[in-house]
Amino acid sequence: MRKKIQNLFGIFILLFAFSAFTVNVQADTSADLTVNGNEVTVALHLPEGKTETITSLRLKLYVSVKSGEMKEPSFQFAEGLTSEVQDAAVGQGEEGNYVVDLILSGKQKQDIFQGSEDAVIGTLVLTPEDGKDFTAEAGIAGEDSAETGNEQQDGDVQPVVQYVDSSGISMETLFLNNAAPVSVEYVQQKPAQPDKGEEPSTTPDQGQDTGAAAVAKVTSVSSVYKNMSKTIVSWKAAAGADGYEIWRSKKKNGNYTLKERVSARRNSKKVKHKDGKIYYYKVRAFVTDAAGSRIYGEFSDPAPAVPARPKVKADVNYDRGRVLLTWKKSVRADGYKIYQYNFRTRKYKAVAKVKKQTFWSRRLKAGSSYMFRVRAFEKKKNGKKIYGAFSAPQTVRIK
Repeated sequence: MRKKIQNLFGIFILLFAFSAFTVNVQADTSADLTVNGNEVTVALHLPEGKTETITSLRLKLYVSVKSGEMKEPSFQFAEGLTSEVQDAAVGQGEEGNYVVDLILSGKQKQDIFQGSEDAVIGTLVLTPEDGKDFTAEAGIAGEDSAETGNEQQDGDVQPVVQYVDSSGISMETLFLNNAAPVSVEYVQQKPAQPDKGEEPSTTPDQGQDTGAAAVAKVTSVSSVYKNMSKTIVSWKAAAGADGYEIWRSKKKNGNYTLKERVSARRNSKKVKHKDGKIYYYKVRAFVTDAAGSRIYGEFSDPAPAVPARPKVKADVNYDRGRVLLTWKKSVRADGYKIYQYNFRTRKYKAVAKVKKQTFWSRRLKAGSSYMFRVRAFEKKKNGKKIYGAFSAPQTVRIK
């Protein structure tokens, strides 16, 4: 099946051709690899001076495992791509390295870039093996300089992408500038000494504090408003824990009071929360020894209760040349901040602050792609803002 799909990439370029197939080597194009946790978003920029419609392309990604263990990577193509064929084949090389072969292929009138200067191809997903730590490098594979004619010293390899335009006459191999590889790291919590530092104001049944490195420090603590009277406190499970304790304070560095104790089967808990109050939460794990005494790990870093992550929907009004973002209200949100992604700088920039759950963008350029995300905030009495998590990115193209 894979061979048939690969053959499509070669066959379709001859569908509209009346002359011999040729391969051209070009330059002056680029790509973006953007890391978000264990995911890498892949975006391509239209080659400089390119005016023909690009109907098909082939791109190879590589994943090099530097340390630890990870599962076979996967690739998710972006929504809205026009290509009839969307194929991602994962192959494993030596020493746990992988190659992800991407093929997009369409009919003569199908435009992968849809008239835009940029196209988000999709997301490379790296997953740890059984939760184990790993570090990996992800990048775009290249061709040997001797085969492509690229003048590079010492046999260096430069990333490339292969394009076919609507003429179907030739396939162009383009060298990618500014396509630096990225590092992806997954680190689970490490064993740590039980906490001997800050002592909470209320200390019911703290058990023994032996100093043994038996329990890992709890990490990735978050507290999100469920409603006006409850918050959901969540955390990443600590290796070897028999249970957890949730502590709370009115100040980030204040005195913390024990609120809940749960078993190791849980890594989240609903906690009663007074309306209008700003609270901070810490979590620590414990193990129980043979005598029934609890041995504690370190407290987590403090986490404030925040409004929930918005679920954003993006719609395009082509008559107005604008994007409309909408979402449901986040509990206790006083406002929302809108961010737009810059494909050149590879960074998000705040573009607006609103109180309602709607946002109209400025007039956008026809034929271009845009990416937005939103996060809610709550104002403290001193005017400072406490921000919730970013929404999932919303990518749109203005036709």
